[in-house]
Amino acid sequence: MNNEELIRTIDKKLKINFYCGFLVLVLFCVLILTVHLPIQKLDAVLSVNLQQVLIVALLAGIPGGLVWAKDKMKELESISSIPVRLKQYKKYALIRQYIFITLGFLALAMHVLTVMKGALMLFAVVVLLCAFIAPSRRRMETEAYLIQPEEI
Repeated sequence: MNNEELIRTIDKKLKINFYCGFLVLVLFCVLILTVHLPIQKLDAVLSVNLQQVLIVALLAGIPGGLVWAKDKMKELESISSIPVRLKQYKKYALIRQYIFITLGFLALAMHVLTVMKGALMLFAVVVLLCAFIAPSRRRMETEAYLIQPEEI
């Protein structure tokens, strides 16, 4: 498989993975908001503690995931073999996607278990940030150092 075919294949896999995960996340949100499941709510003390833990997880996970991915993408520049570089890029991009999808599910779980109204706002923030990590060929070419970033 030549480099162009490999780039197309990885780009396609990343897009399918991202949009399927995003679709499941949004469908789960719609399900939670429309169908009132008979889930027993947690007591007040446990609910507050869980909210604090989940908020800290979101506050650490969002910037932490972005910084981790940025650092890993910088390491790709030192890899000379393009197929190896693309394989590593795919792994790091998938991990970045999984972090944000997981954070979205955590925000929804917080809404379901604790009836915290702000949880939906946190979910909206995660969904909005997912738009910034959506895979594209140009993003892959730039982050995997297949082309040099344009000079300003």
